[in-house]
Amino acid sequence: MNKKGMSAGALVMMAIGIIVALAFLPAIFSSQAQVTNTYFIRNGTVTLGAVGTYVDLPYQEFEGTLIFSNATGDATAYPVNVANFTIVESVSPTTNEKRVRLTPVATSAYGGAVVNYSGTFGLVGYADDAGSRGVAGMIGLMAGLAVLAIGIAYFVKEGGLDFIG
Repeated sequence: MNKKGMSAGALVMMAIGIIVALAFLPAIFSSQAQVTNTYFIRNGTVTLGAVGTYVDLPYQEFEGTLIFSNATGDATAYPVNVANFTIVESVSPTTNEKRVRLTPVATSAYGGAVVNYSGTFGLVGYADDAGSRGVAGMIGLMAGLAVLAIGIAYFVKEGGLDFIG
């Protein structure tokens, strides 16, 4: 049997495996950040629907408190009482994704108005519970370890440890 031919073939296969795996790692870590991180949005702008109709914000989850202001300034100078809105997380009928939904209440003077909002949001795909965020963090780690295992397996197979004794 041609030992050198087998060795070269194994080297090519290892190189292809590592290159393909390394090509996927940036995408894995990018989507991992979207699943696990929240972002503070300051003075995002939305045009509300008429009283009793809703508008979906382009985020999946909100954390803590949303602060509203009229569109002429920031929330500290021009606050809008949050009691003017119903804020829920629900599935959008247009995108079939979970969204933050704002609905002006019947007594609101802001139906159809443009308002600014500030708050901490999770992007679409954000994992709601801590267990899911923990598992998502492990995916990138396991992918990196798989790449390392490919290299170590080739090293051991080719007698990389023969110098020990």
